[in-house]
Amino acid sequence: GVGGQSFAPAAMKADVTDYDELLNGVRREGLFVSTVDCASKAFAGFLVVALGVVLEAAGYESGQDMQTESVRLWLRVLFCLIPVALYASAAAILCYYPLDRSVLTDVQEAIKLRRHGQCVRDPVSGLGLPPFPSTLQIGR
Repeated sequence: GVGGQSFAPAAMKADVTDYDELLNGVRREGLFVSTVDCASKAFAGFLVVALGVVLEAAGYESGQDMQTESVRLWLRVLFCLIPVALYASAAAILCYYPLDRSVLTDVQEAIKLRRHGQCVRDPVSGLGLPPFPSTLQIGR
């Protein structure tokens, strides 16, 4: 299913877009959203094929009321153990996600300051960032 996407909610895409704007001076929501969506669809297609290959190798027989013990075992692994392991891995990774509410407030303030020609400190890395080039300040 699409349950794995619950670990990358739309709010995180917006957070990353803001942080990217701080670093590069341009908004690229379309790039981020289309990349994530395309990768998600490609991965889902791969999983459908992989599921079929694994179940066929395990001896799955379409239309059978009862499958072999090998098939039942693989169904448990594919639909229980692997998703639990992936969710646990994603949760562990999220523990290190640096863009919390206070950092994002700092990111948005730093974007405004850079637009107004000021140097700022990157709230995540601590590195100094120069003002945006004047060509990026047009229309802001």
